[in-house]
Amino acid sequence: MSDSENIKKKRKKKRATSRFVNALMIVAAIVLLANFFSLCGQLKEKKEKYDALEQMYQEELLIKNEYEYLLDDKNRLEYIERIAREKYGYVAPGERAFYDSSYGK
Repeated sequence: MSDSENIKKKRKKKRATSRFVNALMIVAAIVLLANFFSLCGQLKEKKEKYDALEQMYQEELLIKNEYEYLLDDKNRLEYIERIAREKYGYVAPGERAFYDSSYGK
């Protein structure tokens, strides 16, 4: 065998190896991209869930603060008076109550 034939065989072998490596790299890149987009989707779902939980937490915190305000001794009578007026229609002595008779017509 001559040197030129050996060189040609080595080049063919290098090309076959480099094509295999290139194909392997392309497959790896596709798998990595698929993983990336999957993780982005999961991240979006988690963020939406976090935002919903954060909103629920804030609402519950407002309710808790309102209950603490109402349970305070200073505000208890005010709360009782408000319930009596709003729910039962009571008025304080000496007050006049006006009702809208056209309501519901």
